[in-house]
Amino acid sequence: MNPGLIMCGIFLSLSSTGQNCPIDDGTRALLQKRGPDTECELSLIIGNYSLYLCSTVLHMRGDTIVKQPRKSDRFILQWNGEIFDGLDVSHHENDTLSFFKALHASKDVRAVLSQIKGPWAFCLIDVHFSFSCLFL
Repeated sequence: MNPGLIMCGIFLSLSSTGQNCPIDDGTRALLQKRGPDTECELSLIIGNYSLYLCSTVLHMRGDTIVKQPRKSDRFILQWNGEIFDGLDVSHHENDTLSFFKALHASKDVRAVLSQIKGPWAFCLIDVHFSFSCLFL
């Protein structure tokens, strides 16, 4: 396996039954291989939906390990990627935090995404929408 292709692991389970759908041991083991530096979970209810998020982080850039999912009063973010261009990310900064800051500075999520050059995947929940918006 090419070590340059290994990135963080992100998992999201969404249920309309009101029951949490936690991660199984096999999936957790696969995620931990992708992100051995830290692992965090988040369970929440938005409207009629139960969400369970699990993120594992492979620390590649920045001075500190940034735990995920990231949560603010507006967004919940799981980020798996590298930003090569499009957003200013210094060698001392982390891609996840730079992307999170750019989202908060903009009113248009798609405009921020269209700027990013590099490989990425993410789960983003915008809790400001009257019916929460989930970007995958």
